[in-house]
Amino acid sequence: VTIEDFVAAMQDAAGTTLAPFLSWYSQAGTPELTPSEHYDPATQRYTLTLRQHTRTTPGQPNKQPLPIPVAMGLLAPDGQEIAARLLLLTEPEQSFTFDNIAAPPTPSLLRGFSAPVKLLGIDRTRLRFLAAHDTDPFVRWDSLQSYATSLMLDRIAHGGTGTGTGTDDGLLE
Repeated sequence: VTIEDFVAAMQDAAGTTLAPFLSWYSQAGTPELTPSEHYDPATQRYTLTLRQHTRTTPGQPNKQPLPIPVAMGLLAPDGQEIAARLLLLTEPEQSFTFDNIAAPPTPSLLRGFSAPVKLLGIDRTRLRFLAAHDTDPFVRWDSLQSYATSLMLDRIAHGGTGTGTGTDDGLLE
């Protein structure tokens, strides 16, 4: 059985074309996903922009965008889930807009490990919030791993004195 056979069987079962996903097998490297966001309080509109990039590899200097399924949710400032959706990123950069969002939300991305990509640009405060509040077990675990790693690297950079930026609330005690 080949990958093409597997994709054909999944297409038949799903009733949709999955041919674009074969591009995952034609280029090397792990895509990097970088989110950015904008919240407009006047219109209660939240826009999430996702950018994908795959670094060059020997023999493949120019990478094409891949179809990346991004299972995501939006969390209110109190940690309650206010929206959930499956986004399909097919371009180098795409924006997704959510209406009727009462306050700036925290996006929870790649829920259930929806795609094998590297998520970049998530700050320590956001990682801590997601580790404490996200309803998705994978995002909670991944956020905690990234948060703890950031704290440890910060402590090492400061000679193990714990005088780095941020607090660890006893995580490294």
